[in-house]
Amino acid sequence: MAERHSPSTVVATTADAVAFAGKAHEYLDAAHDAIARNNYVAAVGNAIHATIAASDAVASLRLKSRWKGNHPGGRRSRRLGGS
Repeated sequence: MAERHSPSTVVATTADAVAFAGKAHEYLDAAHDAIARNNYVAAVGNAIHATIAASDAVASLRLKSRWKGNHPGGRRSRRLGGS
């Protein structure tokens, strides 16, 4: 039986999950660097992007799909995935 995906999601693989996890780490490192320079706005922005990338990694791994588009619908998609 083929998996069903919403028109607002795209199919994702384990390789996608690994790539998104790498992006999450990179954004988190940038957030830490920004904090060290007292650049708090940049730190928050990078932390937000790290969270989004980490969420995409979890969804890619657990759901074999990830949200595309605006974030409000993505929250519901993540809840369905248990994250």
